[in-house]
Amino acid sequence: MLLTSVERRKFDAAGTARPTHGAYPDAVRSLARAEGVPLIDVQASSIALWQRLGPEGTKGCFNWLDPGESPNYPDGKQDNTHFQPHGAIEVARLVARELKAKGVLAPSDVRRLDEAIPDSWITW
Repeated sequence: MLLTSVERRKFDAAGTARPTHGAYPDAVRSLARAEGVPLIDVQASSIALWQRLGPEGTKGCFNWLDPGESPNYPDGKQDNTHFQPHGAIEVARLVARELKAKGVLAPSDVRRLDEAIPDSWITW
């Protein structure tokens, strides 16, 4: 099983989510085809999710933190690569849905794909 990289948070002036990984995702897709290996295209599914959420909505997925919001970043942080718990949960759901759709995981192996999951369940 091969997975493309999850997409970063990047939008153009019109609010369109833009890819950031260059030729790498296509190289992984090509390798999967050439080797007959199953592929989960996390790059495509994550950029589609970022597009649905939009520039403002994605800030809650990534480390966009105001000063004082996190003890790890007392001065705040604007990071378009690393996730807050909510973003990690959403990306995990993308992968779990694909693993289930491809039959890698049985339906009984996957829970809470559409239920609210408290961000507090994820800490670091």
